[in-house]
Amino acid sequence: MKTIASVQLPAAVRQPQYDRNQLRSRIVHLGFGAFHRAHQALLTDRVLNLKGGDWGICEISLFSGDKLMQALCEQKHLYTVQEKDRAGSKTIIVGAVHECLNAKLDGMPAIIVTNGAKLIHPSG
Repeated sequence: MKTIASVQLPAAVRQPQYDRNQLRSRIVHLGFGAFHRAHQALLTDRVLNLKGGDWGICEISLFSGDKLMQALCEQKHLYTVQEKDRAGSKTIIVGAVHECLNAKLDGMPAIIVTNGAKLIHPSG
């Protein structure tokens, strides 16, 4: 299957300029929503492009997002952001995500601690 990780991309597409093999999961983020992808992970990617480092992101999704996480894994944790302004638009490949874990895909029990200290498991 062709993905952004396996095909030659146009020169205008901005790609990570840092060594992604050096990334370690130093940031853990619960959920992989649009705000995080378009802002927090994008900013992390920009810092890595400017300064380098090994601060990768581990995305964790406990109750949903299995299709999104599966697609992310198939693309070697790369995804695109389209930035638009008056001058036009830019396509950016974000490479700051180092790994992702999903309760459904990885068989993880989801534990939520509430004020009553109840254990909630995804299987019911």
